[in-house]
Amino acid sequence: MVRRILLISFFLSAYGAGAQSADQFLDSNGIKIRYVVTGKGEPVVLIHPFATSAEIWEPIAKDLSQNYEVIAMDCRGHGKSDKPHDPNQYGVEMVNDVVRLMDHLGMKKATIIGYSMGGSIAMKMLTEHPDRFRIAIIGGSLGFTRYESEHDETPRLGPDLMSGMPLSDAMIASAPSNWPKPSAQQHEMMKRMDAGQDPKALGAETVSHQGLWVRDDQLEAITVPTLVIYGGQDHPETYEAAKTRFPNLQFKVIEGAGHGAAMQSPEFLRDIREFLGKHAPVTGETPSDSPASRQFSAWLNAYNSGDRAVLLKFFQDSYSSDAPNIDREMQRRLNMTGGYDLKKMKESSSEKYSAILKMRDLEQYIQVTIQVEPDEPHRISRLDVQMIPRPVEFLSSRTTQDDAISALQSKLATEAAADRFSGAVLVAKSGKPIFSGAYGLADRAKNVRNSLDTEFRLGSMNKIFTAVAFFNLRKLAKSAWKTHWANTSPTIRTKKFPPKLESRTC
Repeated sequence: MVRRILLISFFLSAYGAGAQSADQFLDSNGIKIRYVVTGKGEPVVLIHPFATSAEIWEPIAKDLSQNYEVIAMDCRGHGKSDKPHDPNQYGVEMVNDVVRLMDHLGMKKATIIGYSMGGSIAMKMLTEHPDRFRIAIIGGSLGFTRYESEHDETPRLGPDLMSGMPLSDAMIASAPSNWPKPSAQQHEMMKRMDAGQDPKALGAETVSHQGLWVRDDQLEAITVPTLVIYGGQDHPETYEAAKTRFPNLQFKVIEGAGHGAAMQSPEFLRDIREFLGKHAPVTGETPSDSPASRQFSAWLNAYNSGDRAVLLKFFQDSYSSDAPNIDREMQRRLNMTGGYDLKKMKESSSEKYSAILKMRDLEQYIQVTIQVEPDEPHRISRLDVQMIPRPVEFLSSRTTQDDAISALQSKLATEAAADRFSGAVLVAKSGKPIFSGAYGLADRAKNVRNSLDTEFRLGSMNKIFTAVAFFNLRKLAKSAWKTHWANTSPTIRTKKFPPKLESRTC
């Protein structure tokens, strides 16, 4: 993992978004570590990139906290955690901070997600404490290695920071000559963020990576379900080679994204969600432990996986008679629902389980009822899915204009990333535009993105517009003739009116 610190996207997003819950602190062997907790459910621990803080996870934490207990921490040397200047206080101690935090919160296992520096910490933790993981999701990293340290593209960064040079100046001074220089505006934004950093602490972290080194044989031994997400412009050859070297790991590429942009893209959250859907229960409430509730959880996880083979195997193993049509269910999953989130249990007994769920991609609620056979292996004898109105307890509160536009932007970006929407959007209030944007591709073959100036070829939609215009014209012509007819002489009434309207297709 080569740290792309000059890509400004991290620094533009890491600040200005506040955590949504109260700060909490842990004494980690004499170092104060700050963390925030949101949501309920299976625990998910987030480890941030270099020179950022827990706030960079805010959009992802907000989404995941609907179904999981999300713990975002400030690594030592960052954010509101203590910032020692001794390099010996970093390295593997950053792994130990995560373990101590989990012990402090009583977590035997958790899903752990890290990006860049945070991903490298998680990789080292996978080799040292694999028993503490349910799932690992690593972004923009394959771990720190001896080879990488010997071929560091920014060898001056650590010493410059330890000398007390401000972060913005150190990043620019240490950059290779072939890296793009930040614009004056970007440089000014970077300088404004220097006040939130301790350069000597960041320098001490940068020169301590030997304590986090991982070897190929250690990565080959990983058995925890692990997904590596990387940007298509973030040294993709490194990850392509890793796919052969580490077949035990799974990989997802975010096409067209660099190191910083990949984490900020909607595809990053989508990939996290899909991997969690395959390997972690998604619940708003934990189902009771009964044969019916276990079948319900198995159905929900299989459905949310989005994997045809997983869903097919569930149908084959769990139904006592005819299973649902697999292709119809996959089309519903991919094109309509986006999966389900459990919102509330309605009824639970040994042979029956009923719950309210929400479609992830629509503001639509359903009630699902599963009945199972009384005898082992308790196969499903009946599964009913009914659309229901949004329950009163889940009614949304009225939002502000800014929040509504922000939610719309997030939804449009997610739909475009999933290739479910392509086009332009205009929102107006009292006749005045308050938001406009273009999303998706205008030309797939040439990978040309839409803009507000894109000329859309509407195809068959043009025919509908033409038909509406034609019938309106004919209606107007008849109306005009009726008025004229009442005022004309008898001699004119012998003619055929209204005149015939003709149309031509060009």
